[in-house]
Order: sequence, then structure tokens, then C-alpha cells
Amino acid sequence: MDCTVMGPQLPFDLERTIFELAASSFLGSIPILLLVAWRVNKWVEPILYRLLIVDSSTSRLSDYPIFSHEVISRKIDNLEFLRASVRHLFIEGRFIPLEIEHIASACSRVTTLAYVPSKAFPDLLRDKQRLQRLTINVTAFLGCFPPESTRDPMLHTLTHLELLDTYWGQDEEPPDLSTHLALIPNLTHLALNGTQYSVSLNNMLRADSRLRCIVLFADEGDSAHPLSDDDRVVYVEQHTNYRLDWIRGIDECKDYWALADTFIAARRRGQVDRSQLRITDVDLGIIDNGQWV
Repeated sequence: MDCTVMGPQLPFDLERTIFELAASSFLGSIPILLLVAWRVNKWVEPILYRLLIVDSSTSRLSDYPIFSHEVISRKIDNLEFLRASVRHLFIEGRFIPLEIEHIASACSRVTTLAYVPSKAFPDLLRDKQRLQRLTINVTAFLGCFPPESTRDPMLHTLTHLELLDTYWGQDEEPPDLSTHLALIPNLTHLALNGTQYSVSLNNMLRADSRLRCIVLFADEGDSAHPLSDDDRVVYVEQHTNYRLDWIRGIDECKDYWALADTFIAARRRGQVDRSQLRITDVDLGIIDNGQWV
């Protein structure tokens, strides 16, 4: 007679829900949860890679783990795992082109991509058929469009674009962004990080009727407002680390994009004086369910 006493057992579906909820709520617990059982490993490991931060440094600014290329290269052998798991990809630091190629090709189903390095990588945006939000250095952005692509639309699903390091002043002509932006048919939100006044840039933004929100990142002492009569424009003073803001936008839907959209809507409703153009990301706390309070 078998006298083994069996403890209470949960249905697998309920057990899986509990472990996935624990993993999503406490990311730091995932390495321990991976050791519980093979079935638990299978359930929670994709959550670990849902938001993937690849950095050549060891800096840590959030609870999300940061992976080096060496760690990711071990997973690249399992392409289907990364394609199925990674939805948000942040790349920062110094990498050789081959490393970027491996990472970009393996994470082809991302919906959110931040590529901080300035070095252009022509194939970075290839096959990104689900990409909705892109943060990228302006030099790298221009380098992602091969000459033969100037006639054919790209990035059909992209709606939000932030261009980093767009530092040109009154004596400098900005690059012709209009040609490249025209290749993104569904673009509605554009952010220019570090932009100074430029007549040609001003004219380009005014003429683009697709844009519903234009964010210009401003220094605290900046008083130039060349687009002050355009109600789509918001000058944002960003005090939050850009990586943390990016992560917060994914986790909580509260980033500078949400702030700008809410501010524009409130200004049009008369809740905010129409002459007010500048806002700080510290004001994110006054957004409640997408409303200005």
C-alpha cells in the first residue's frame, strides 16, 4: 500500500498564472523562479526577455536586467525564442556592426526600439514589420535608409519617432529629414532631442500635416520658440533619465509622449493657457487615466 502523502496541487493553468504574475510584478525574482521547475522555467523566461536592454557597460538604472552581447549571443542560436519573446529592445554602448546585426535580426518582432549609438547600421530597421516606436540617433537614422529606398515607404507601422543628438544651430542647415520622414506613412508623433532653431526645420515641421504631436526638448534657459503658434508643439524639459523614461512608458504608459499628448489636449480644451508651450516631465504625476488634473 502506497502511503505517500501528496500535498495540494494546483491546476497547471492557475499555477502558470501565479508564476507569470509574480515574474511580471517582481522582475528580480525571475532568476530564482527559473530554478523551481522546468515548466516554470518555460513559463517565466520569456518575461525576462520581453523588455531587453543590451548595453556594453554594466550601468544599472532599473530593475530590468542588462545583458551584454556575449549573453545575448548564447540565445541567438534559439532565434524563435527571441523573436517570440522580445517586444521592447534598448541598445546602448559600443558594439561592432556584426554584434548589432545579430541582435537586430534576432529581435525582429519588436514593437519598441531604442538604438542609442551614433554609428549607422543600414540593416537595423530591416524586417521590423511591427515596430511602432523608435528612438534613434539622427545620424544612425539617416544611415538606415539605403539610396534605393527613397521611393518606397518603410516602417509602415511606426507612429512615434524620437531623433537623438539633432544639434544644429542658426548657422547650420539641418539634414533633409523630410525625404526620410516621408517614407514613414503613419508617423503621427515626432520628437527632436537637442534641436536648435532652423528656418528650414521650422518650415518642414509646419508643412507635415500628418504630425499630431511635435516634441522639442528644451534646456531650462532656452527661450526661443519658433513654432509658438503651432498647437501641436510642446517644449519638454526632461529631468528623468532617458532610459528610465523609456521603460516607464512601456510599464506604466507614462512617459514624455503621454505627457505631451495630454498637455496638448488640455491646452486645446482651455485647461492650460494657450500661450504655455513648456512643460517638465516632473509633471507626469498630474496625469490621471490620460486626463489633465
